[in-house]
Amino acid sequence: MWMIFVLLGVLFIVFVLLEFTPGDPARQILGAFADEKDVAAKRIELGLDDPFLVRFFRYVYNLVFHFDLGVSYRTKLPVMQEIASRLPITMTIGVLGLLVSVTIGLTTGIISAVKQYSWLDKICNVFAVIFYAMPNFWLALELSLIFALYLKWLPPTGYKGIEYLILPVTALGLNGSTAIFRQTRSSMLDVIREDYIRTAKAKGQSSIKIILNHGLRNALMPVVTMVGNSLGLIIAGTVVIESIFSIPGLGNYMLQAINSRDYPVIQGSVFVLAFMISIFNLLTDIVYSFLDPQIKSQYQSNGISRKRRVRTE
Repeated sequence: MWMIFVLLGVLFIVFVLLEFTPGDPARQILGAFADEKDVAAKRIELGLDDPFLVRFFRYVYNLVFHFDLGVSYRTKLPVMQEIASRLPITMTIGVLGLLVSVTIGLTTGIISAVKQYSWLDKICNVFAVIFYAMPNFWLALELSLIFALYLKWLPPTGYKGIEYLILPVTALGLNGSTAIFRQTRSSMLDVIREDYIRTAKAKGQSSIKIILNHGLRNALMPVVTMVGNSLGLIIAGTVVIESIFSIPGLGNYMLQAINSRDYPVIQGSVFVLAFMISIFNLLTDIVYSFLDPQIKSQYQSNGISRKRRVRTE
C-alpha cells in the first residue's frame, strides 16, 4: 500500500521539477520565431495554461481511471503505447545486467572471503576498486572503443540481435558487481568465523558444502538488501547506456523527450521506472521471508492473530 504514496510522491516531484525547468514546450514545438499568439494558442491546446494543481490531479485521474499517460508532444502518439514498445528492451538490458552483477559479485566475494589475504583476494579487491571508480558511461565508451572500434569483435551501436546486448550488459554488470562483491565478502568473513562453521568442519563436511549450505545462506541477507538497492542504480544506468549505444529503449526515449521538453513522455517514463523499482523492492522484501525463517514466522504469526481477532469479533 505504501507503493501508492511513493508513486504519487514521485509524480508530484516530477511535476514540480518540470514546472521550474527553463523552456516552453509550446515554443519548442512551434520554433523560436513563432508568433506569441500562436504560442499562447498552443499552450491552451496542450493544457499548459491551467494551474499547476489542476494539471497534476487531471494527470493522476487519467492515470488511475483510464491508464492514460497522455500523448507525446513530439510524435502525437499515446505515451503508454510507445513505452510498451520500448520497455521490453530496457527490461532485458537491466535484468541481464543485474544477473551479470550478481554472478560476478557473489562468485568473487565468496572466493575473496574464503581465500582471505591470498593473491586471489588481492586481485579481486584491486579490480573491485577500479570498476567501482569508473562511471558506467565511461566504462561503456571504453568497451566500445576496444571491442567495437579496435578489435571489431562486436557492433558498436544499434539493437538487431543478441550480439548488440553484450557491450551494454557488460558495462552495467561490471559496474554494478563491485558493491555486491564488497558486501558478499564482508558478510562471508563474518559468517565463516561463527561456531557452527567450525562445528561443520569438525564433523568432516566438505568445504564446498559448508560454504554453500551453511555460510552463503546466512550471509545472503545483507547481500539481498544490496541487490535490491542496486536495482535502482542499474535501471538508472540503463538510461545512460541506451543513449551511448543508440538502443531504442525507454532510457533513450526519455532522453529525447527531455531535450524536446516533451512533458507527457518524461512524466510517463519516470512513473514507469519508479513503478518497476518499487516492484523490485517489494520482491526483495518477499525474498527475505524465504531466507530468514524468523521473518516468515513473524508474518505467519501476525496473520494468525488477525484471523483470531476477526473470529472473536
